[in-house]
Amino acid sequence: MAIGHISKSTIDSFYDKASSYLEDSRIGEIILSRLNLVFMISQSYEVEDLFDFLSGRNLPIVEAFEDMNASYELIRMGLTKQAFATLRSGLNNGLLAAYWTAFGDTTEEFQRWLQSKEETPRKDSAFWTTISSVDEVSKFLRTFPMRPEIEDLEDLSNYVHTRGAAYATLMDFQRQVKSGNRFVDLDKWVDRFCAVVRIAIILQMLVRPPLAVVLPDDLLLRKFGTFDRVPSMGALIGDFSSSLQESVGEKEYAEIKQLALQTAAAKDVQQYVDSFPDLSDAEIRSFVIQEQKQRILELGFGQWMSNRRLFDHRIDDKMVMELRAWTGEHGSG
Repeated sequence: MAIGHISKSTIDSFYDKASSYLEDSRIGEIILSRLNLVFMISQSYEVEDLFDFLSGRNLPIVEAFEDMNASYELIRMGLTKQAFATLRSGLNNGLLAAYWTAFGDTTEEFQRWLQSKEETPRKDSAFWTTISSVDEVSKFLRTFPMRPEIEDLEDLSNYVHTRGAAYATLMDFQRQVKSGNRFVDLDKWVDRFCAVVRIAIILQMLVRPPLAVVLPDDLLLRKFGTFDRVPSMGALIGDFSSSLQESVGEKEYAEIKQLALQTAAAKDVQQYVDSFPDLSDAEIRSFVIQEQKQRILELGFGQWMSNRRLFDHRIDDKMVMELRAWTGEHGSG
């Protein structure tokens, strides 16, 4: 058997070692924080009616997240070429998410692309002109030119097309095995991963200004009682300011907020949230109880009890007693 043979046992061994290294270091925390941000952004599209669930407007950014997440899993397996190739797809989808928002994600052209009846737009001059047509993007690029940064990531295509031995699966895996499963090319992957995430987040916040509105957890809970009751309004649910600043850069984040918060869309979201009166403690408690009753019906009381603090940290002993009594009355053990 060749030393570079990719077997399940070899992959499992590398995955365990890489996972332990990443999870025990700041690197793992950085990666997961950025993945969480992209996921939250992908789920933040405003929903007004049933059609919004089916429109596919968030498909490109959802795909960007899935590609980034898959790339993370692949690099932990030691499949470096596949990890970089998938990261390239994540970059493309991150750019595409901004393009379709700028072009119009309710247009016939978008629907034809969504239904796989049209080719994916190429990164040509028309592509960049479309993205730059968003006023906030155009202003941001004057201070922070991003196109050179994006073009620097074109080397990811070398993994897609196997540009010689340096980008080949077999040669790469042999290097991994010969090195004793040390983390060959991991630093390079982390650097590229953070760059791809940075680009996707910056563009999403610029083409969708409500994402720059800061909605702290305590504000949302005062207004709506529980997170499940917070309406989908195009903003990030919770205060992600620190994570966003770390992901895109302090100066860049300040510029994005300044540009975005001047838009009518961002102002409307803030005014919408502010229009709700603060709930009383009794009202909030009632909403928490009702929400947990539904979870008990779905999970059973025992499993709910084991995970109750994950569902809502405000669940206290009195609530548990009340819900236990309710469970007995409704046979939801």
